[in-house]
Amino acid sequence: MSLSILLSVLSIIIIGIGYSIKNIKPNPVFGIRLKWALEDETNWKKTHQFSGILWMICGLFGLFCAYIQSMALFNLMILILCLAPVIYSYGFYRKQLKEHRTTKVKYPFYLILFMIGISLFVVYSLFCGKLTYQFYTDKLVIDTNNWKNYEIEYDQIESISLDADTYKSVRTNGFGNLKCSMGTFENDSLGSYQRYSYSSCKSIISIKLKDTYVLINDTDKKKTEVLYKKIVSKT
Repeated sequence: MSLSILLSVLSIIIIGIGYSIKNIKPNPVFGIRLKWALEDETNWKKTHQFSGILWMICGLFGLFCAYIQSMALFNLMILILCLAPVIYSYGFYRKQLKEHRTTKVKYPFYLILFMIGISLFVVYSLFCGKLTYQFYTDKLVIDTNNWKNYEIEYDQIESISLDADTYKSVRTNGFGNLKCSMGTFENDSLGSYQRYSYSSCKSIISIKLKDTYVLINDTDKKKTEVLYKKIVSKT
């Protein structure tokens, strides 16, 4: 399945969920399970109206992401979908407190720490990742702490080029977030190949090996050019 089709299907599902929850009544099974919404019917109603509209708008934006095949923008949209209802529901709860239309909810200290920990973990997961290129006499080793390392033997390189990163692919195995992508990818032009790259750089080094392709880059265009020249000097 291509990235465009995958994102399109997910976007349509998001639109459907948004339409479904927009007018949903309080219940113990389906809906946005937030303490402020569960304890106040007005908060529940407002939160689900806001979230339903937001999800439908984001679903339409997801279709745009599918058209341009941008997984990074789609992941950012998912983050907004998760955080915005929480922020809105809590903001509405604070507004009710000021207007004396609800009672203040007290949270155990351990619950506050747990919520902070989860938030930090989500942020870290979206923006973590580092690639280190280590040159040895006979091979290049791509070192990463998020996925398994990858080795490229110089005598296995058939060709190498520096191009604009226009490859649209689906990750079939590996790790990826808003910062970097690494692992096994697949598209129509290259088939199954290896990618270790930063999303911030629009240049890519394409290395053709005897049995596969490897696409790599550095954090920006200048560093990628330096990396490219160093690999060329080894082949």
